[in-house]
Amino acid sequence: MLWISVAILLAAALAGRYSYLSAFDEAHELQDDVLRQVADTFDRHHLKASDPGSDASARDRDDAPRVLAQFLPSTDAGALPLPADLRTGMHTLKLRERGAFRVFVKQLASGERLAVAQDAGFRDDIARDNAKRTVMPFLLLAPLLLLLVAVLVRRIFRPVARLAQEIEGRSERELHPMPDAGLSAEIRPFVTAINRLLGRVSASMQAQQRFVADAAHELRSPLTAMSLQAERLAGSEMSAEAAARLHTLRQGIDRGRRLLEQLLSLARAQAVADIRREPVSVPQAFRDLLEDLMPLAEAKGIDLGVVEGQAEVRATVAEADLQTLLRNLVDNAIRYTPAGGRID
Repeated sequence: MLWISVAILLAAALAGRYSYLSAFDEAHELQDDVLRQVADTFDRHHLKASDPGSDASARDRDDAPRVLAQFLPSTDAGALPLPADLRTGMHTLKLRERGAFRVFVKQLASGERLAVAQDAGFRDDIARDNAKRTVMPFLLLAPLLLLLVAVLVRRIFRPVARLAQEIEGRSERELHPMPDAGLSAEIRPFVTAINRLLGRVSASMQAQQRFVADAAHELRSPLTAMSLQAERLAGSEMSAEAAARLHTLRQGIDRGRRLLEQLLSLARAQAVADIRREPVSVPQAFRDLLEDLMPLAEAKGIDLGVVEGQAEVRATVAEADLQTLLRNLVDNAIRYTPAGGRID
């Protein structure tokens, strides 16, 4: 809008300046034609300088065009002090005590030389008024044009603002294309390019999610086999040093299995494009976890349970996400609670 406004104002200023100068020059040319026509009238009708319409008759009227006519040389005391040898043609003269005059000299058919003059200041006032009337439309239309352009630009970019609000309200998982209905032809290619980018990002994220899920599934079987082998090995006779190392190995295998479970949970959560959120009972979610995590607690002699009689707490969340969160919390509690402890 700033650059468009500057361009409009600059164009209006240049066009107004050109129109003003053109109208000013054209007014002077028309005034020169008036002087020529007056001289032609004197020549055709053989008028005298003292006839009606000449200097003497027009000098005292307020509405007079201030066109003065006199023969050269002139003996009239009130005549303009024009040089007697002034050449035929158009001249601009500065006369003493009278100011500047535009003078046209013509050789009449009778052999006399006629000078038709007009006050230069009066000519300039008329030309300036005409030029101002010519520039006036630019002065009036330029603000209206700026207002019209502002309205049009805002109307054109209104769909872009709606798209920005729609994208701002999206989550990181919502990578569906932006609608391009109602957009101008200049903006639609940009939206199309953004949609293609969103498509490539979505495909890349899906590939990463598949890789995480596939890797977790592929590693699950080897870790399970290693865990079984470690359990069998624990039942064999071995030295104290070997038993300590086996214990460390089994702890590493358990950490790897928990990490795989978290990766699988993450892959399942990211695979859902539209997560359904509804009120979920938090105590009931804890009770559902007891079946899976109770063996870990019993292995350490930990009393794990859900406190009864508490107020029902509900959270409006995705149930899968809540299960993952609570599983991590309870798993950490079991791992870091000393043997024989209690977890409520």
